[in-house]
Amino acid sequence: MAQRSPVAALRRAWEGIGAAVRAERNMRVHVAVASAVLVPFLFVPFPEAAFWRVVTAVALVMSFELANTAIERAVDLATSRCHPLAKVAKDAAAGAVLVVAGYAVLCGLLVFGPPLWQWATGGVWPYRDLHVLVVACAAIALAALWSALPLVDGRALWGTGLVTALGGVWIAAGLLVLVSLWAWQKKGWRALGTVVLGGALGILLGIGVSIHV
Repeated sequence: MAQRSPVAALRRAWEGIGAAVRAERNMRVHVAVASAVLVPFLFVPFPEAAFWRVVTAVALVMSFELANTAIERAVDLATSRCHPLAKVAKDAAAGAVLVVAGYAVLCGLLVFGPPLWQWATGGVWPYRDLHVLVVACAAIALAALWSALPLVDGRALWGTGLVTALGGVWIAAGLLVLVSLWAWQKKGWRALGTVVLGGALGILLGIGVSIHV
């Protein structure tokens, strides 16, 4: 295969990005969201670190979505059957996009959360240290990963980030009651026990965090 010039390689790469934007609705959504989150930096003097945090998140989401599109097209080209391995390949690629999208949402909360909260409520951002919010989101994400393993009932872990994510034990307790009732109605007593255990772990974690923050 003949080597292409750098200019030709750049042109092909740009054509690939354009093709993905035209063909994939998710890619167009990412472009719209990226444009929206970068607009405030034109009018508000955010710290430089906040700007680069948002730009990094945007670049990661766009790159992973392009890779996801490439994998989907390659799988479709390789087989037209509903093969289990093809499903795993597509689902794993979509999962990679989900991971970086979650990271981008977290970055958005860390950057835009405090000023929006102050504007909407007139109060101070309830998280005295932003790492508390990061820990809460990480706990919930890890609970989701554990729930994919057959050896662990991940519902017992879903409550671990509940309190720190919501900022209050009583709010968490109320939601725990609602989630428990739903689990009992849909899944039976076994699900109810694991959900209650997860919520209890979340309440304990929230109390511990509130003591040390």
